[in-house]
Amino acid sequence: MSNNTHTSPSRDWFLISIVIGIAVVVVAGLVLALRGSEPLDYVSDDDPEGVAFNYLLAIQQKDYDRAYGYLAADLPSRPADAGQFFDDLQNSWDCSSERLEQSGFRVDDSEVFTDRAVVFVEQTVFTSGDLFGSSSYTNRYTVNLIKEPAGWRINNSDQCWSFDWNSEEDS
Repeated sequence: MSNNTHTSPSRDWFLISIVIGIAVVVVAGLVLALRGSEPLDYVSDDDPEGVAFNYLLAIQQKDYDRAYGYLAADLPSRPADAGQFFDDLQNSWDCSSERLEQSGFRVDDSEVFTDRAVVFVEQTVFTSGDLFGSSSYTNRYTVNLIKEPAGWRINNSDQCWSFDWNSEEDS
C-alpha cells in the first residue's frame, strides 16, 4: 500500500498565493503602524486656541516647563514649579504618558469673550490589540482660559489637569 503525499501543482500555487497574500497584509499593517503620523508643531499662542493646543502638545511631548508656563498665575494652589506640575499630572489617569502617546488631539471650536474663553478639544485615543483589532475612541472636552497681562492662560481643563490647583487648600 502506497501513501501518496504529493499535491498537484495547481494546489501548491493556491497555497503559496494565500501565504503571500497574508504576508503582504501583515507587512502593510506593520509599515502603517510603525510609520506613525507627522509630528505636530507648536502654533502661535496669541489666542486661546493656540494656548490650549500648545499646552496639550507640550504635555504630550513631555516639555513640562513650557506647559507649566501656560497655567494662570492666580490659581489658588498653583504648582510651585514645573517639577511639581509634572508630579501632579502623574496622578492624573487622562494624562498618563502611555495614554498621551496613543492620542491625537485637535482644537474643535471655541467661545471667546473679552477676558475669558472656552476652547473645545477633540482627543482621539487609539487602542491597540492584535493586527486587526486596533480601534479608537474620541472624547470632547473643554479648556478654560483667562486673559492676563502676559496673554491667555489656562485656569481649568477637563483633561490633563489637577483639580487640586483650583482648590483653596494647599495640597
